[in-house]
Amino acid sequence: MMKKGTLAAHNIRVLFWADLFGSVKFIQPVLALFYFSRGLDEALILWVMFCWSFGVLVGEVPTSMLADRYGAKRAFLLGSVFSIISHAMLLGADEPWLFFMSNFLSGFAASCFSGADEALIYESLKASNEEHLMDQAMGIIQSAQFVVTVAALVIGALVAKDLTNGQFNLLIVLGIVFQCVRLVLVFLVKNPPGHGAYRGQPLSQVKEGMLAIRQAPQVLWMFLNVTLVFIPTTAIFENFSDKLLYDAGLPVSFIGVVLGSLAVFSFVVSRSIGWLTTRFSRIGLMHATGALSGVFAIVERPHPIACARDDDFALIDCR
Repeated sequence: MMKKGTLAAHNIRVLFWADLFGSVKFIQPVLALFYFSRGLDEALILWVMFCWSFGVLVGEVPTSMLADRYGAKRAFLLGSVFSIISHAMLLGADEPWLFFMSNFLSGFAASCFSGADEALIYESLKASNEEHLMDQAMGIIQSAQFVVTVAALVIGALVAKDLTNGQFNLLIVLGIVFQCVRLVLVFLVKNPPGHGAYRGQPLSQVKEGMLAIRQAPQVLWMFLNVTLVFIPTTAIFENFSDKLLYDAGLPVSFIGVVLGSLAVFSFVVSRSIGWLTTRFSRIGLMHATGALSGVFAIVERPHPIACARDDDFALIDCR
């Protein structure tokens, strides 16, 4: 049982709510339909996904150094600001480069939280001798995105039932509002004592990281598992699942219900991660989830799509 009134309890609570509001993407249940309505095709959407991954790649090292040198809180603030900007760029966007830039900034924003949140929680737990509860703490925080995703998916699909430009923009504005709430919440994060006190040379820090990978090759395999299996398959599903369901004849208003049901399952699993890791091998769980991701990527692979649109960017026909 986790102690109450500690630094860890405070930061876990704040990051739970920050992750909850930051995960709200009302446009998600109709994202592919939104892209197609703005003139993108399958190839361009894949480039959009690549820009997001490239943003993560570019941001990982500098944002990690920022968190080590000045504390995770500043990295979170930077990531929240970039996330707001990336959302705002989608308003009225009708040129591919705007979508590329928006997703690059979104990926860079994600890198500001990647790893820094885990380091912050671990150091916070260590202050109260609870570092053995790391799995449980991260499970609680990460479950936030699944809680809000259910409502966001259902509401987003209902609002965009006619697939008009005004409906898409309304969903984007709502997403910006929630991103702003996350920015406010991040100000409440407290850096643990000594956190962000690294003052070594940046190049030396990179060399230390390379040495750590050479001494523990499994870290490299874990990285490859996430970047080559988990992220691409997740991105493919998130960017094309609504179009696949739409092509299957499911009304737009029901797409959110289907995707929300999957989010409920993810929430249950995330909240149970502590229980799972005490009964099953962590490596075995990683292999199992990686294999499932690969299977879903094959099953959900996108098919050729042709779309027509009117002058208001409303989606008329896709087949």
